Amino acid sequence: MYRVAALLAFVTMAAGCATQTSATADRTSEASTPGQPRVDYAQADTRDKVQALHRSGKLQRVHLFPLAAGGQDAEINVIYIPEKSAAEKATIDSQILKLAADGAAVRYNARPVYKGNSFVPSQLVISVTGAQNAQYVVNIW
Repeated sequence: MYRVAALLAFVTMAAGCATQTSATADRTSEASTPGQPRVDYAQADTRDKVQALHRSGKLQRVHLFPLAAGGQDAEINVIYIPEKSAAEKATIDSQILKLAADGAAVRYNARPVYKGNSFVPSQLVISVTGAQNAQYVVNIW
């Protein structure tokens, strides 16, 4: 099913990011631009509507479990989010993948959080645990 709130884990990922200063970090980002109204995706309540928004360039197709870490290019592993949120996730994943390449082994979870019947998550929660623990929350809408 497309709208499964997937909890994905892999053991070869690393915790942390360049801005972390402690063994446990919690980082929340705002995907909207200050002074700009947040977009409401409540009406994007079918796969067809979300894919139409993607075709029009308003949403990006993003893999919950990064392809670079062995994730599959399958709908169960895909969410559709605005470009700014996609860039934030890519930055987080890149930092984690770099640390994993350096030999750290931890568990990675990416969990979309939905409002109502929308197919666009309102948040994306990325957690890493192991030698270091961190949680990243990307606020989408």
